[in-house]
Amino acid sequence: MSPSPQTLEQSLFKVIKFSPSLLNDLDAFEQVVQPVFDKASAIKAMRQYLVGSASCPRILGALVYATQGHVEIKDWLSMGMPIRLLYQCMLYDGGPWAKIGAQLPLADTIIHGGPEWDFDYKLLNGLDSTTATPGLVDAVLRRAMHQGHEQSLVKALSLETLELLLQGYSVALAPLIVKARKILGDDSGFVNVADLAQAVLKATLAPVESIQKVLLRHAY
Repeated sequence: MSPSPQTLEQSLFKVIKFSPSLLNDLDAFEQVVQPVFDKASAIKAMRQYLVGSASCPRILGALVYATQGHVEIKDWLSMGMPIRLLYQCMLYDGGPWAKIGAQLPLADTIIHGGPEWDFDYKLLNGLDSTTATPGLVDAVLRRAMHQGHEQSLVKALSLETLELLLQGYSVALAPLIVKARKILGDDSGFVNVADLAQAVLKATLAPVESIQKVLLRHAY
């Protein structure tokens, strides 16, 4: 009988203590969590975690920060698991990892991976940076730019969310900002984020869609 995700989380509690230095040595971290990946029952519990609603940040960390976790994820994807299950866990269960702030080993795969790694950009609306796994949002936005998903991204976002992302992730969204600057004109100089966001709308959406986004924005 496979353990529940909560049981596995309790087992990992004994070996994973959240601290700023926890992920300084990924090889050491992998040695700590490797015994988990050697048990078929634990692998089943990890899958149950992805499809359930329990908060198990240590299971998430084992999947996200250990090489064997990446192997399991890719294996599950090949069997038809929707990547949104992992993304949702990374968005809402990454609080302890957000405090550590380590780099995201999966970032390059998220940015350059095939369609099985596509992100539902609507999930970014109402984003809470205190619960998201560090590096996820940046990687997702860079994927949108790299994969030519600019229009899909902007369509999915509320104007409020677009403004927040333009402020917090200007490097990742640089291609959108360049297009917006062309709309505003070369002599635009300093532009507040509200004007920049509306220029992004004009550069990527049809006029009616752009106007609708503006009209639906809550009052400043």
